[in-house]
Amino acid sequence: MPREASNHFGSKLMPFVKQVVESNFDTPWAEVKDLPVEIYNAVICADGKLTPQYDYIAELRALNERSTKNDPDDGGSSINA
Repeated sequence: MPREASNHFGSKLMPFVKQVVESNFDTPWAEVKDLPVEIYNAVICADGKLTPQYDYIAELRALNERSTKNDPDDGGSSINA
């Protein structure tokens, strides 16, 4: 299964490689226009922070940390996101 999954992923990614390689990574994320939309939407982190559509991850982490601190029975065994 892993080999087939890797082959499948690679075959789906291959059409985008040239555009990704040729993209200008000095451009601020909000101004990026040269990536295919499929790749642009898949980028979770750019310029050292979460991209806007993934901001919810920071909120989930904060909620998780608060709930862990408020749960005295947890014993510190929770895995933080």
